[in-house]
Amino acid sequence: MNSLKIFVNSLDNSLKCAICRADIKNNTNIYQSEHNFGIVCSNCCQKFSINDIEWMMKIFLAYGGYFAELEDQNFSLERYLCNLAEDLIKNEKILDINELNIKFIHEILLHGITIQEYQKKLESFLK
Repeated sequence: MNSLKIFVNSLDNSLKCAICRADIKNNTNIYQSEHNFGIVCSNCCQKFSINDIEWMMKIFLAYGGYFAELEDQNFSLERYLCNLAEDLIKNEKILDINELNIKFIHEILLHGITIQEYQKKLESFLK
């Protein structure tokens, strides 16, 4: 996948990162997808892989929000997984596992948990 490197001549406060919503005031190391008009700041470019950025841009476009929008020190991934499992058992619905996974990833991203952190926590949770 090729990305478009863009050069912004006059950056102002109206330009925001598509991932974290930070103001983009510096045009070095910013990223724009071939498939999306959102611009990603240099901090997010350093923190996330291109694949993660592409995923997040699609998820935020579909479901709204941004990375760490709901960052809460009281949020517990383990508690969230347990509540989700209890709800699934109570409702006895047949759910599309892919849709459920995407919604769950959206939720953790909103709480400032990266996909890599989620994978590590999930592995330890399942042990």
